[in-house]
Formats: sequence, structure tokens, C-alpha cells
Amino acid sequence: EELISSGVKQFKCATSREAELLGQTLRGRGDGPFEVVVSYPHTGPTLARIAAAARACRYGNASDGDAEEDIVSWAVIVEDVAGAREVVEAGRTLNPLLNKGGLGSFDEDRPVALDVYLDINPGMNRTGCPLDRALATARSIREAVGERFSGLHMYDGHAGGLLKEHRGDRSKLDAALFPLYDRLLEIDSALGATCTLITAGTPALLSSIAHAGLAATGRHRVSAGTIVLGDLRSFDECPVGLEPAAVVVSRCVSNPTEGVYTLDAGVKALAADAGDPLCQIIGKTDYTLRKASEEHLPVECASITKGDVLYLVPKHICPTVNLAETALWIEGDGEQVERRRVNVHARAHPLLANDRPIDVKALDSSLCYDTWDSFPR
Repeated sequence: EELISSGVKQFKCATSREAELLGQTLRGRGDGPFEVVVSYPHTGPTLARIAAAARACRYGNASDGDAEEDIVSWAVIVEDVAGAREVVEAGRTLNPLLNKGGLGSFDEDRPVALDVYLDINPGMNRTGCPLDRALATARSIREAVGERFSGLHMYDGHAGGLLKEHRGDRSKLDAALFPLYDRLLEIDSALGATCTLITAGTPALLSSIAHAGLAATGRHRVSAGTIVLGDLRSFDECPVGLEPAAVVVSRCVSNPTEGVYTLDAGVKALAADAGDPLCQIIGKTDYTLRKASEEHLPVECASITKGDVLYLVPKHICPTVNLAETALWIEGDGEQVERRRVNVHARAHPLLANDRPIDVKALDSSLCYDTWDSFPR
């Protein structure tokens, strides 16, 4: 809701629960239209849940007499014709498996439009159609699904590794990425220059918006998500002057040997996928982090004492958020500070295809807690 209030109209997500969160948040708002792009090649049960989230967003709950709303368009990335057909069909057909359990299901089958973006592999080798086959694949997808083909998606997340390889030299990063963007524009041109073009994870953001050809289309979007909350890696890879908006609160629980203090924030509290160091301690410079284990983070430091509360800026905030069930939302300055507990709705994954969706309204709490004694400012 903070992003929407700031004017953001297009959103990307990856999991079915994230799609449910967006659908419930966007439904009923009068400041649309909005677009949700699910940037993951879903298939089978999880794709059915994506379709159910889109259907619930459009039609609401029939038993409650909700009105139909057409303010959110939905799309899923695919890498071949078969995937595109499956996405479009998922929107047209109410999966019988999901016709129970409150997943926005109805007595009659009401379709929802699911569009597709062709996901192009620019060299990250994680998902996507190989670049040299992208044009032919895009043409085949457009022939198969017609107007449900929305555009081209190129996730250039390997830019972080390239930037490290070039020792932070952004001109060399541009030189490595610009030919990929040039090729993306060639594909777009061959398709009639009508595609929406989505690029730019956080490390490629500055290069992507600096490419004159992409900017000139008027159809280019960037999708750097990490900068919303910020973390150590994004501050290094995309230096735009932001400050961390989310921290992990930790306490020193042990002094096992001279000069070493252990914090209660191991890899169950801090994501480890980005490697060491897992975090930075706010307000400290005289320390060295040792390797974390499940619940322990040993620190070599001369200015920590047992019982101290410390604030940690994660190296990678996205999976760190997924480790938490709730967060303490703090907003304001000086004496006027709002404090409330909020739920991390979209964490983890459903176990079964027909598990009930998350319920944003039921889960959120408006309770305020005076927590400064436990968590000093």
C-alpha cells in the first residue's frame, strides 16, 4: 500500500502467495489500473493457484455478492509455446481441484485473462528461452495465444557477478549489458515494436535506465525489487543514496571466550544465499563477523557486552524477510512515532494445491505495542 500511494502501478512477484497478497491488496482500490507480472515459470498446481488469485481479485466472493472489478491485469512469464498455452488455459478453466477451500471459487466457471511474457535468458542461465531462439519463440507464442502475448521479459540478475568481476567499474558493466539490450530491441522491432519490455534486477538497474534505446521506446519497465527495503548488496550494486528500511533485531547472548560475542541471529534469522558477511551491525565499526550457524552469529568485537541489543542490516533482504512471521512497523520521527505489528503474509509456500489462500484482512493486526523497553531506539 505504501508503494501504491507513491504511484507504483506495476508489480512483479514470484510465488502464488505473493500473487494472493497483491490480488487482495489491489482489489477494491479506486486508483488503478494495475498490472501484476508473475515472474516465475509456474506450471501445474501453482499455476492454478495463480489463476485462482487473479480470479478472486476480479470477481471477489460470489456468496458475499461482491461486484466484478476489472482494474488489475495479470501475466505470467513463460519460455515456450507449451507454457504460454498452459497459462492462458489456466485463466479460462476453473480447476476442479481448486473449487473448494475458499480460493475465490464459484458455482459457475468465470474466466480471467492471464497474459504471458516471453522470458529470455540473457546469460544468467536460470530460466528463460535462449537468446538466439527468442524471436522465433516469441512469434510462435503470439501465433498460439494472440492478444494474450504482452511482451518480453529479460532478467539480467547476473549483472551482480559481472560488476564484481569488473571490480565495480560500471562502464564495463554497461559494455557487457548494452549488447543484450540492443538485441532485445531488435527482437521487439521484428515483432512490430509493440511489446512491453521488462528488464533490470537491482544490480542492472542503473545500466538499464541508462540505455538510450530502451528509454526511447516508452515501453520499457525496470524491476529492481531489493531497493524497496534495501540491503548491503543493493547499496553496493546500485548506489542511489538509499538507507536501509528493514533491519533484524538481535541480542548478544554469550561471551564464550575473550573478545568473541555471540548474537542470536544465525541463518534462521539472516539469509545465507548471498554469502558472508551476512549483515552489518548498525553503529559498530570495530568488529569482525565469524561464520554463522543456525541460531548463532559469533562476532569479534571490543565494544559489545552480553545483553546488548543490536540492529543488523542483512546482505540480502528478500529471503531474510521470508524467514520472519511478523515485523514491527515503525513510522515517524521525534515524538510522533507509529508502531504496529504486521504479518509477513506471503512467506513460504502452500503444502497442497487446495490449501486456503492467505487472508490479508484477517491476519493483519492494528494493535500497537510500546516496545521501546525491549527494543531501544
